[in-house]
Amino acid sequence: MKLHMLSKSKTEIGLKHINFLNSTRIQNHNKMKKLIVVLFALFLVYSVQAQKFVWDKLNSGISTGTLYDIKFRNSSLGMAVGNDNSTNYVLKTTDGGNNWTNMATTDINQMVRACAFVDDTTIYVIGRKGGLFNTMDGGQSWTKINLGTNVDLIDISVPDRNSGYICTKGGRYIYYTGTAWATKTVNTVDDFVAVGFPSKNDGFLTAHNGRVWRTTDGGTNWDTVKTDLENTLGSYFFAYNVGYVVGSGGMAKRTINGGVTWSDTFIYPDGFSHIDFRAVYFPQANFGFIGGDSGLILRTSDGGSNWIREFTNLDEKIYKISAPSLTIAYAAGENGIILKRRDASSLDEQSVDRFKLFPNPAHTTLFIEYPFNIQAQLTIYNVNGKEVFKTLPANRLIHSIDISRFAVGMYLVKLVSNQDISWKKLLIR
Repeated sequence: MKLHMLSKSKTEIGLKHINFLNSTRIQNHNKMKKLIVVLFALFLVYSVQAQKFVWDKLNSGISTGTLYDIKFRNSSLGMAVGNDNSTNYVLKTTDGGNNWTNMATTDINQMVRACAFVDDTTIYVIGRKGGLFNTMDGGQSWTKINLGTNVDLIDISVPDRNSGYICTKGGRYIYYTGTAWATKTVNTVDDFVAVGFPSKNDGFLTAHNGRVWRTTDGGTNWDTVKTDLENTLGSYFFAYNVGYVVGSGGMAKRTINGGVTWSDTFIYPDGFSHIDFRAVYFPQANFGFIGGDSGLILRTSDGGSNWIREFTNLDEKIYKISAPSLTIAYAAGENGIILKRRDASSLDEQSVDRFKLFPNPAHTTLFIEYPFNIQAQLTIYNVNGKEVFKTLPANRLIHSIDISRFAVGMYLVKLVSNQDISWKKLLIR
């Protein structure tokens, strides 16, 4: 009996030991799974934060005047329009901005400032003194549409083939019924700066004085949904309930309830209160861009609570932004500039051989080596897009820079020469 009880006791102890070991293994396995998940999440966060985007200047073929609007139907087909007060620019690209052709003809007899695609070949262009022009063959020929008005046309939105909306100065908008264009007055004291219809029935009119009007029945009736007066220069509505307005003094506001309430998107604390924002575009409800003076372009991925400056290397004003996808975006503005956004975080030593950085990572001194004597400007930016260093390197192949006072972290180094623009990543430890 005692032997039996002892044997049973040992068996129970053995089973408990085995269960304990299994339990410990399971706990360790679960801990390891949690650790892997945490590390993976941290890796994703780091990867997103490490992404750096730059806007490259494209060869638009012009260097004077202002491009007031740019629209892309897809990643390849786009239009940019504007003028220099004597010559019209109706620029078209079919290869994502690599090449641009001015499609303006003498039939477009008013200075233009906005455009809209109906499909790949049907396009509207609007301008001064009631100028509305239409092409059915991708811009090879243009027809002027008589609107019976001499008022300047400011912006156009075409939600589908059978509807279109144009806003003007003097509080009027012009709409397409499917067969003809008609005019309606909303408020004569409101000079409209933007019109947007995210759907056929839901639309918004934004006035320079800050008022925003909304329709839910295709323009039959309009109600004021923003009444506070402030200098407003642009707007974009992603959907019937989500929209953004931008303007002078760093102003940027957002609504998520169709304009019933508006909230500042915390631009002011970030040091941009001196910037007049004109361009705004959101390819998603919370992800988008704003642009303005001094070539400034900011992006947000949380609806405007936080903004990151992207690299442009420009002094010109940005007037419009268009993003055919989450990764591809274009901007247009003064002096005929057209910019295209690209991810610079994938740069490596093999992709750009214009100059070399060593050591990299660096600590106190950074050396720049050029393949030959070139006239160039070297600029270093921190992770927030702020310029922290600029120099015109001496006429020698190797140039040294004292970085002992630089904060630890990741930087982007840009070299602008008379041949091209080159970028490299720099890590300071």
